[in-house]
Amino acid sequence: MSDVLRPPRVEPFADEGVDLFVPATYDVVWSVVVAVVVLLTLTAVVAIVVLVRRRAARPERVGTGTRESRLAEVDRLHATGALDDDERQAARTRILGTL
Repeated sequence: MSDVLRPPRVEPFADEGVDLFVPATYDVVWSVVVAVVVLLTLTAVVAIVVLVRRRAARPERVGTGTRESRLAEVDRLHATGALDDDERQAARTRILGTL
């Protein structure tokens, strides 16, 4: 038989760097997956840090703290006109009722 008609002899593991059972895109796919996981992790860490800092920077809410400070806040709101007499009395009763 002539060399023209004979198929070339192929050795299955001639290339040491090529694995016939793993597709060529395997490395690319896993590189992308690892990059996405790393970016999501970094984003989550940054978001948590930002939320913690914002929460720490918030001023104290009305209704928290000592009874005296809460009563003073109600009186301040009444003095500025934010609360009328009935609302002021209801708030003071609520605060003093927690004794």
